[in-house]
Amino acid sequence: MDHVYLKGRLLGKGSHGKVTAIQHSITKRWKVMKEVSANSPDLLAALHERTILSYLQACPFVPRLFCAVRQERTFVMVMQYCSGGELRYHLTHQRFELNVVKHLLSHLVVGIMDIHAMGVMHRDLNLRNILLDNLGYAIITDFNTSYKMIEKQSEPNSEHKILVKDDNPEKIIYGTFPYIAPELLTGSPHDEGVDWWSLGIVAYELLYGHPPWKPVHGGTEEEKRQLLYNDIMEKKLHFKENENPHFKTLVSGLLSIDPTKRLKGEEVK
Repeated sequence: MDHVYLKGRLLGKGSHGKVTAIQHSITKRWKVMKEVSANSPDLLAALHERTILSYLQACPFVPRLFCAVRQERTFVMVMQYCSGGELRYHLTHQRFELNVVKHLLSHLVVGIMDIHAMGVMHRDLNLRNILLDNLGYAIITDFNTSYKMIEKQSEPNSEHKILVKDDNPEKIIYGTFPYIAPELLTGSPHDEGVDWWSLGIVAYELLYGHPPWKPVHGGTEEEKRQLLYNDIMEKKLHFKENENPHFKTLVSGLLSIDPTKRLKGEEVK
């Protein structure tokens, strides 16, 4: 690909891969190249993400996937370049007014609904996985831990999906603290409601600058899981006394501990 794209600055780097801004040698348009080593334990997750992204290309709030190539030493994906960067970055440099939060949430709600309509759960929605494009639209990225849901065969036209009970003997925690829904923390069967829970955390954090429950630092994964779960179960959501009632109702509904009572889909709009 070196003869087609010119490499720009390094956007991110991990132990097994990196993300680089690249410029097309003819059109001069910028894109992003995600590289994963062929012998990396993350390769299967990257291949899974390629499959999901290919499937979701009709969704406007999912990054465009231009090509994916498996080479001898690396697996490469060329994707849309979101020049606005991570939403997390902007939140660390400024506080958002309610009208800005509503604007961003409107993109995310439509994006999540589109993803779910295609039968996909994201399962790791957080401020690092939400990018801003050059027009300021919120783009949902990183589908490494996403799951393709299956319609109930007995109800082929139903909007309800089968609850997922993963064969997960290693007790892997899907998602990022503190955005993980309580049913994921306990390893319970779950559905697309886990994404709406994460959106509730994102909404609260965008307005207040911090999540409703403190991030857990240190300790084992099991200890962090238990501490976060205890906080969710024992500590009530706190809002400012003069908080906008519609925002308060929205976030409270998204963060319903009972998944069957949680706001979802059209209820959120």
